[in-house]
Amino acid sequence: MVNYVNGLDVEGDILFLKACGWDAPREITVPFMIYTYFLKKAVQHHLTIYDMAVIALNHRKPPKYNLCKMVLEDNAENSQEDELFLRKAYEKIDSRLEEYPRLFFKKNRW
Repeated sequence: MVNYVNGLDVEGDILFLKACGWDAPREITVPFMIYTYFLKKAVQHHLTIYDMAVIALNHRKPPKYNLCKMVLEDNAENSQEDELFLRKAYEKIDSRLEEYPRLFFKKNRW
């Protein structure tokens, strides 16, 4: 699974869809880019599938560790069509996922 996630190529997949005649709208490509980035970073931080699901489904307390909050917090003024939106979302995901294992993982979990 780790190799699969690390091998994901969002830009390549979007180009493939365009080559097949489907010009995917930003409403689809932006969440695709964000979720793929999240998966790659979560794997990099050794999160379990359970932890990824809890974060992605917004069930983690405190809410700042919910994926939706990570992406939208302090980013509401930027439209999803703005590259700044993606950059800020990626930065927030990086920051929160770096904190996450220290706060929620028990010692010697692995």
